[in-house]
Amino acid sequence: RAGGVQAGRAPGGPDWLPPLLIISDAILHPAHLTDTVSPVCLPQAGQDFPAGSTCVTTGWGKTKHNGQSLLTPKKLQQAALPLLSNEECKEFWGSKISDVMICAGASGVSSCMGDSGGPLVCEKDGAWTLVGIVSWGSGTCSTSTPAVYSRVTELMSWVQDILDAN
Repeated sequence: RAGGVQAGRAPGGPDWLPPLLIISDAILHPAHLTDTVSPVCLPQAGQDFPAGSTCVTTGWGKTKHNGQSLLTPKKLQQAALPLLSNEECKEFWGSKISDVMICAGASGVSSCMGDSGGPLVCEKDGAWTLVGIVSWGSGTCSTSTPAVYSRVTELMSWVQDILDAN
């Protein structure tokens, strides 16, 4: 069941940008929690989410590459996809991949345009944890090429600074 969620304000000011100019990431103040809106755990800095782990991404992005156009869904989409090691991801994307990124997919499903800023969550020790934030990927939403996410464990110092200030 889909519903509207009104988020609070985003932090602003000259220090708003996260480290390394990962500009698709922002922290919003909490939305009102309901039966269909719930929080996700934040990872510890350096917490390990190994390659091969099956995680889940959700979003309102494009769903099908249909010739010249990409189709937009009418309801929130969800896909389970495996994490890749950065070495595996570099086989697709080369030197564009750095330690502040994590890749998932190349398994028949992918995030796509319009999903940017959305979550990549993994279940570990009984808790769903935010591991990645949709950043970029194939221009055709290829399901045989991994999508690239901001690695949340590398952002935790910045996240904690924002949380402490608010």
